[in-house]
Amino acid sequence: MSITIAWRVSLSATSLHAAEAVVHSSLPVETKLRTSIAEPTRQLQSEILAAGLDEKTFWEHLVPLSGAVENNRHLIEAALRKAAGEGCCSPMSIHRLAGCVADLEAAVRRAQPDLLDNVAARAEPLRQQWQAHGDGLLCQIGRLTEERLVVPSATVDLLYPALGGAGSAHLLYNTVRIEAVDAESPRLPEFVRLGWLLSQLNVDLPMFSEQIPADRRSPLAGLAMLPAMLSAAWELDLLPRDPDLPALAVQSWLAGRFQAEKLTPTLESWWQSYQEMRPRWQVALSALDAMLGNGIEESVWTVKEETAHDLGCLAGRDAAHQELP
Repeated sequence: MSITIAWRVSLSATSLHAAEAVVHSSLPVETKLRTSIAEPTRQLQSEILAAGLDEKTFWEHLVPLSGAVENNRHLIEAALRKAAGEGCCSPMSIHRLAGCVADLEAAVRRAQPDLLDNVAARAEPLRQQWQAHGDGLLCQIGRLTEERLVVPSATVDLLYPALGGAGSAHLLYNTVRIEAVDAESPRLPEFVRLGWLLSQLNVDLPMFSEQIPADRRSPLAGLAMLPAMLSAAWELDLLPRDPDLPALAVQSWLAGRFQAEKLTPTLESWWQSYQEMRPRWQVALSALDAMLGNGIEESVWTVKEETAHDLGCLAGRDAAHQELP
């Protein structure tokens, strides 16, 4: 099985990725870049709020669309349609929002005049590693879970490392974004992080997640595919069988999103139970959702006791369902 990857480098994507981190992330943005974009980011956020938009939803569409839509007015219009529907904003609001994005891009260009060339050069080792190992990793994910979880194609937006190493999967758009870092962890290579991001993209298919509330699917996908990706890399001898790696991956890949210290044992317990019982992936996702509790709206998961029991009950219910005539 060969996975088709389209690689993109975009000033808009890097600019809005960094601005979103300033607005929403608890992680530090590179000092020079943060200083340069502070004012245009503040202006953009102010215009979003002045337009009466749900700013979290708007950002969730604005950033992934930015790699594909170069014209800033068209970008704003597309993000508005997705986030709030046609005609939700006045032409003046659209004009102001587009102007804020242009100001943000200009600030990034001043701070990093050669940004696009630098990102492309930094990303080349990642691309080479992916070409060598990527198809094998995702095929192994299919064997460990379900083959239909593996996307046949996807787009990767390569970004300036504003956070020193970060990435996100955009399930609605079949794209991922990943920072092209200068130096990566020898214990946890960036191509494995990229595989983890890409492995999430089909988790929102109805056959897998129709029982999961829509706003929980994306974070749940990231959590579920983390132990799956580590197992795939271990079985292909692409990572050492280091018992500390799951905790390192949680801290590195999920930094700033969840209570990382509580997640590792829960994910390991869930994955071990899944491997032993092999229920349908839909059942496994529902079990993980139940095990992690109801704190996702605040981006903090509350870990429940008896996690294996939760998965076992759901697996048993699924088996009983399958036996019905």
